[in-house]
Amino acid sequence: MAENERLRNVISWLKEQGIIDNQEDLASKIDSNRTYISHIIKGRQALTRKFAEKICSLSDKLNINYLFDEQDTAMVLNDSRHRIVHDFVVGQGKELESTKNKLQAIQDSLDGYRLVPVYNFDAVGGMSACNDITDAPAYIEKYVPFAGAHLEDICVHVTGNSMIPTYSPGTLLLIRKVEGWREYFGYGHTFVLFLNDGRRILKEVRKFAENSKDFVLCVSHNKEYESEELPKAMIVSVYKVIMALTNDGF
Repeated sequence: MAENERLRNVISWLKEQGIIDNQEDLASKIDSNRTYISHIIKGRQALTRKFAEKICSLSDKLNINYLFDEQDTAMVLNDSRHRIVHDFVVGQGKELESTKNKLQAIQDSLDGYRLVPVYNFDAVGGMSACNDITDAPAYIEKYVPFAGAHLEDICVHVTGNSMIPTYSPGTLLLIRKVEGWREYFGYGHTFVLFLNDGRRILKEVRKFAENSKDFVLCVSHNKEYESEELPKAMIVSVYKVIMALTNDGF
């Protein structure tokens, strides 16, 4: 992904207005961390709607659409527009907080289950196939209860045919982020790999015998698709598939 110049512009404007002192101050004000913000600016991480809302909440003059719509060139809204947009964003934030409280009440009543957010983006089985969702802000569509799920787990849907019969299109995956994957990958399991070109691929990952330092071997479960090596340098983050939910159940 290319650098996010628009986010960089917004941060510079916040500095000029004296709203923040630096990137570290910004991270503190929006309850984030400096490294995460840097990754978004450099295009290593996608800008989410939730993150943009946090930044725009620092000033009611900022236009949140400027961060997502290339046709919208107004970073700072004029007086006739900015109050309407800001009130809408703040209203959404209050609505999400209310929803969060309701979900927590449900969560407390679920014995051994945790409500896991289902995101709008997909994990595609094919190495060269395109994701159904590209260049769109990530957002939560709904919540699904899973037994034994962790707090930071998320859910995504499968697209593509290369992981059939194990994971058919439409399968809902419960995935968990793998910290320290560069040191220890855990070969032989199925993962969703977030790549630096914006793709999210679903593959069984094995050791690439010829050069395990720089590559991994991505294996398809559909016999019509060949295994392919993937440079580790292309991998931004790794999520392990914990559970899969189909129309027939787990």
